[in-house]
Amino acid sequence: MALEPTVGQLRWRTRRGLRELDLMLQRYLSEHYPSASAADQAAFVELLEQSDADILDWLLGRSAPPPDLANVVAALIPRR
Repeated sequence: MALEPTVGQLRWRTRRGLRELDLMLQRYLSEHYPSASAADQAAFVELLEQSDADILDWLLGRSAPPPDLANVVAALIPRR
């Protein structure tokens, strides 16, 4: 059984090198992750394993995220 990552470990993994993506991931971690369901928390951890290019394509609507990541991707998209 794999250990669940700590919030500190997740915070480190949100540092991707692309400032806009970093900010979106860090905002989700601080504003949504603590109250998210266990499934959405697991999906966020899985999202952090994906490539920056894939995450950006999902956020910009260029492609659809995998169904198991869709809720987290939707929560990452800023509301206007």
